[in-house]
Amino acid sequence: MIPTRPFVSRNVSHWFALVLGTLALGVMTPWVASADVSLNPGDVLVTNRSTVRRIDRFGVQTIVSNGRAYDRASAIAIDANGDILLGGQLPATQPGGPELGAAIIRIDPATQRQTIVSSGGSLSTPTGIVIDPNGDLLVADADSRAVIRVNPTTGSQTIVSSGSYLFSPSAIALATNGQLFVANEGPKAVIQIDPATGAQTVVTLAGLSLGRPTGIVIEASGDLLVANEAPSTLVRVDPATGTQTVIVTEGYMIIDGQLVESLLKWPVGLALEANGDILVLGRSKHDILRIDPVTLSQNRLASRFERPWDIALDANGEIFVADQGRRRDSSRVLHVDPVTGHRTVVSWGCLFDNVTDVVVDASGDILVTDTHRNAVVRVDPATGAPTIVSAGGNITDAWGIALEQNGDILVADGNSGGIVRIDPLTGHQTMVSPEGTFVRVEDLVVDGNGDILVADEEAGSVVRVDPTTGIGTVVSSGGDIPSPDGITIDPNGDIFVANCCSDPDAVVRIDPTTGAQTVVSSGGLLVCPSKIAADTNGDLLVADYSAEAVVLVEPVSGSQVIIAAGGGLDRPRGIAILPFGESPFQPFTVDTGPVSKEGQKCIRALNKSLAKVAKAQRRDNLACIKRGSRGELPGTIEECLVGDLRGKVAKAMARTVSAEAKSCTGNPFSFGASDSATVNDAAMRREIDLIHDIFGSDLDIAILPETTDKKGAICQQAVAKAVNKCEDTNLKAFNKCKKTALKDNSTDVARHLQNCMGQDPKHKIAKLCNPGASELQSALGWRCTGVDRSVAFPRWGTDDEGELARYLEESVNCRVCQALNQADVLNRNCDEFDDGLINGSCP
Repeated sequence: MIPTRPFVSRNVSHWFALVLGTLALGVMTPWVASADVSLNPGDVLVTNRSTVRRIDRFGVQTIVSNGRAYDRASAIAIDANGDILLGGQLPATQPGGPELGAAIIRIDPATQRQTIVSSGGSLSTPTGIVIDPNGDLLVADADSRAVIRVNPTTGSQTIVSSGSYLFSPSAIALATNGQLFVANEGPKAVIQIDPATGAQTVVTLAGLSLGRPTGIVIEASGDLLVANEAPSTLVRVDPATGTQTVIVTEGYMIIDGQLVESLLKWPVGLALEANGDILVLGRSKHDILRIDPVTLSQNRLASRFERPWDIALDANGEIFVADQGRRRDSSRVLHVDPVTGHRTVVSWGCLFDNVTDVVVDASGDILVTDTHRNAVVRVDPATGAPTIVSAGGNITDAWGIALEQNGDILVADGNSGGIVRIDPLTGHQTMVSPEGTFVRVEDLVVDGNGDILVADEEAGSVVRVDPTTGIGTVVSSGGDIPSPDGITIDPNGDIFVANCCSDPDAVVRIDPTTGAQTVVSSGGLLVCPSKIAADTNGDLLVADYSAEAVVLVEPVSGSQVIIAAGGGLDRPRGIAILPFGESPFQPFTVDTGPVSKEGQKCIRALNKSLAKVAKAQRRDNLACIKRGSRGELPGTIEECLVGDLRGKVAKAMARTVSAEAKSCTGNPFSFGASDSATVNDAAMRREIDLIHDIFGSDLDIAILPETTDKKGAICQQAVAKAVNKCEDTNLKAFNKCKKTALKDNSTDVARHLQNCMGQDPKHKIAKLCNPGASELQSALGWRCTGVDRSVAFPRWGTDDEGELARYLEESVNCRVCQALNQADVLNRNCDEFDDGLINGSCP
């Protein structure tokens, strides 16, 4: 058996690059996936400006995280601990992917750490949050037409009141007696809600002054104060009688006997200060007005928000604003000083803006540094969700990151020239080496003894730092390391540095004892090597900033191979290899190209035939299900599947034989195409396998009869149709990519063809297949409303549409992979391809 590991095997003399790329930058670049990410040992993580990307052993890039924590911040409150509770949307983690739904997010204003309190369920568009005396959150949700109680500890949701007058609640207030008051946009009204019973009482309807209620607070007198966006007014409402009194309008008003121009324009949020002054958040002028409730005099406290949406005060009278930002990814929370009006960003919805380095901790979480946010951010590899670990303070230019043996985080601060230690649980910072210790520290690594090795770019040196005293000792300087940007240690303890934008642009080995330098590899593919990592066998992976590629460097021969380039991998800065172990891999043992024009014609012809036979069988499968459900078949559904119901499968197979005779004479291939019999068998076999994946091993038991369960039957048929479209799109995308790969015709065509599986540059597969907002999940949703999905799809045993969508998408991936491996003589690991894990999920 050939020893295997990520990217390289020294024991194979005819070693092929296990990734997309050759010794030239001009080859076809690896695609970027948009499916959910599952990380495996040996995967490579690379950061560029705003993303963390995974590169698997095939060279396929997958975006793990784009650093977005929330979008469209729309509601805000402050709890008794001073934590911020923010209502917003959980963003898509992949370009073109669906948003993950609404959530309530807790933000620590001191550390900026964010945690999800509750998401999904009844939460759709939270527009207002109040906190009752027990600490429960009461959330007004516009799209759910409800007030929802959220347990802040468990995240559980309970509907307090819904429907009836609650057509589109826009704001909520809590009275001292526990009663709730909701400003409602449709019908335009103020509604009182009993939180115990959910009973609704209309306090007042629109009238002339309530055009579009957007905010509500309760004054000390018990009167309600309502903000209206159209027309722009502040209206005082007597909760007992419903009497409306306009106190402030836009345009001109008489204040203190003088005609003055009002500053009020499109108010969207209200808050009351302890002295009774009214704070009005305005969307038109992007400002906060302070209004005296007696004299009605107005002063602009703060301005220059982007798209302000809601406002809240903490117990000390400090002001916080939820600002949606000009772009979807620029939502933020700001603190406003109530005296000076000075604004400070407390929390960003997008936590990546200038990512510099990456490591993986012992739990598998990803930690990155960001120089714009001056922060260390933790990324959940399963969801891509980011969380601030620590920001600001001693971090002024976070550039490099490393982990100590006890899990503490070390940050190289380029601006201050110091090293910062961070507690990963509390975010507490301490200085290991004070400011000015280094000229400009770019990267750091911890050796086997726990010492810290630092690459000082401007000093041109590598320094060993005592982790206890912070005292540094120069290991090596000058010579071949005029500008060390990245540093790593191999399993033997040797130090390697990457020199960027220097002479030479090289990878250099440094003896940790003597400091002796040896140039391992320079020039060639290395244009500006910025960060470097060593794998378990000592081979080096280099993120090259200017070449916009990841290059594998063999430390003995100095040979260079591009393992990933393009696909959005612009200016990579950080690199890490997931511990611990080696990825299983069986290299190709066949000639992989190039392919003649005649050969290309044969390969394309047989692949088109595969898609057509598969399509014919899919249509037969669906027809058999429909007719079987209606009792219109002479035999069983299982017999129908292989009986060629309409004769179309046989015709498609005959065309495959004809295509082979016409295009493939004298062109035997060891990859890319098999023969007509294999292609036809693969197409038919995998389609029948897939329909059983959906419903189970016996369709005659699983398919619901329309006479007794019409809703269930329609649900099954709609989902089967959606799965068919998903698979058809996968095959079309593969054939399009394959055509390009054959046209480029590099010396590693088989690898290119294998990597074409699942390629989705225009997100067509994601639109149809991905769990979330895809057509597949839509079919499981509204087409299966009122149906017990665990009965309709008995193989999977769950009623959850999201789970089912994921299972079915993985089944499509599995069967497409198996069909293409069989028909094209490829070697993709289908068990990993279906869900990113080696777990036996693809039989």
